[in-house]
This record gives sequence, structure tokens and C-alpha cells, in this order.
Amino acid sequence: SSQNPKARIFLSVLDQSGNPLNSFKLGNFSIVEDSVPGVPIEVGIVNELLYLTLIIDRSGSMSGSRQAAANAASIALVTSLGANALAALVEFSSSDNIKTTVGFTSDKTQLTNAISAGTVTGSTALYSAILQGLEVSEGAASGARKLILVVTDGKDTASGTNGPQTVI
Repeated sequence: SSQNPKARIFLSVLDQSGNPLNSFKLGNFSIVEDSVPGVPIEVGIVNELLYLTLIIDRSGSMSGSRQAAANAASIALVTSLGANALAALVEFSSSDNIKTTVGFTSDKTQLTNAISAGTVTGSTALYSAILQGLEVSEGAASGARKLILVVTDGKDTASGTNGPQTVI
């Protein structure tokens, strides 16, 4: 955007068979934001490590189809991570039930098993869980890319932390 002309956009492009396409060059693709064309100034392969902190809501309101959808999306994300990515899993419900279930690892089996084993109960300490996720992300290597992703139905009911009550 015009307010941030040097924004970095990270993307992965696959062909119809699911194989990565790595031959992008300036001039053979375009970027459009809000109907305004952008001008890429550099294209390259990203080599920096990615540290993903995945925070999953396990409160009672996430039961049934919401838990199934949250698990499926989280497992799909973990499965799609490249070789230069590590992920950690934070699960939460009430303020006394926020835990880092898995620390940063590249072991996708460990992560998917932990995601599948999650159970729902209690209230939603969303903001407290985000704070724990921030603490976990501080363990990332210096200079690495960091991403925190929260999977929730979006309403904090139990943190006692100041902030808006609805997250979009």
C-alpha cells in the first residue's frame, strides 16, 4: 500500500500437481491491492526460518463442529509447513488452563497428534492466551520470521486482561 511501500509479502505457489513453483521473476506476475496495482521491486526465495506459534481455543463454546474445523485447519497448516519452519502449540480455555502443549519443533507428527488430542471445556481466556503465545514466540531465533495464529470463536470471557471484548 502507499502507506507501507516496502511491505514484504510471503507466498507459496503450487502447480496443479501440488509442486512448488520457484521460477517467478519480476515482470511475470502482478500484485493488486484494493484495485490498485502494486509494483514489486524484488522477488526471491525466502530462506529465513519461520517460527509459527499456533494458539487454539479449547473452551466449551468450541465443542462439536467448531473443534473439528479448528483441528482440521490447524493440522492442514502444520502439514503444509516447509522445511524451514518450526511450530509451537498453545491451547487454552479458562485463565487457569493455558498451556504450551508443544514447544517449537519441526516434528509434524508430534504437532498433529497434540492438536487431535485437544479437548474442550471451560471459559475463554483469549487475551491471556495471546500473551502466552507472545512469550512463546520470544523463543524464536534472532532474525527469524515469527507468526502467531489464533484459532478461536472470538470472544474473551475470562482473561481479566484489558482490551476489546470482540476479536475479528
